[in-house]
Amino acid sequence: MFRSIWRERTSYLFLLPIVVLYVVFSIYPIIQTFYMSFFDAKIVRLGPFVALKNYADLLNNPDFFQAFFNTIAFTALSTVLILIFAIVLAVLVNAPSVRFKTLFKVIYFLPVVTSFIAAGYVWKWMFDPTFGIINAFLGVFGIRGPNWLSDLNLALIAMVLVNVWKWIGYFMVIVLANLQLIEPDYYEAASIDGASPFQQFFQITLPLLRIAIGLCIVLGAVNFLRNFALVFVMTRGGPAGRTEQIATYVYNQAFGTGQLRIGYSAAASMVLFALIMLFTLISNRLSTREV
Repeated sequence: MFRSIWRERTSYLFLLPIVVLYVVFSIYPIIQTFYMSFFDAKIVRLGPFVALKNYADLLNNPDFFQAFFNTIAFTALSTVLILIFAIVLAVLVNAPSVRFKTLFKVIYFLPVVTSFIAAGYVWKWMFDPTFGIINAFLGVFGIRGPNWLSDLNLALIAMVLVNVWKWIGYFMVIVLANLQLIEPDYYEAASIDGASPFQQFFQITLPLLRIAIGLCIVLGAVNFLRNFALVFVMTRGGPAGRTEQIATYVYNQAFGTGQLRIGYSAAASMVLFALIMLFTLISNRLSTREV
């Protein structure tokens, strides 16, 4: 092994700066956070060792469980909706009869490159019950729009809709790239056998998109589970914690309450890290299974 490394030493030397940066800015902070989760840490001092007390406090805190289930619901709903719309849009854009394909790709991808902060503020204004464009549009049809971000039953759904709008173009590009790799011969053979377009979609397209769908699920889990900016800008976790996510909960416990519970928030962030790893492993296992 060492001889092969020595033979490829030039390649490893080129990789070394990236590895060092990854260890310093990713691996080390994770290890440090895990270490701090066993202490009653503050910003300027580590504090006394409390063993598993921070984790026990998490399990006994209903606010954390609400943030936990909000995060799961937000991630699941966002991933399912985005996958459905991304696959449909990718199939439509990939159709031979569709013109101006590049224009559609640009339009769908624009929200992806939009700042989360800017998008959050714009959508917050759009959801405003008095001056928002959404309720104004509903008013044209005589419908009285709800208070989207203050309604206990609608606030999380509104956040999901914004998240779907923000990410749909990203996943559509992934699906579209994999669609273009499918050989047309499969569809020609299916047409000769009398398969309808719907049968071709479910029996050819979807199975051959298995890897792309698995990748989208992994990327969705990693990004949506740690959602912070949209919630922080639009609702700050309200109303009554209905949109609180684990990421915003970690921030609020560390800096938002003024108590500087760094050790406790470190424990919460480790739960989030474990959740992301679990979703990633499950998604990888499902996407690599034989059809």
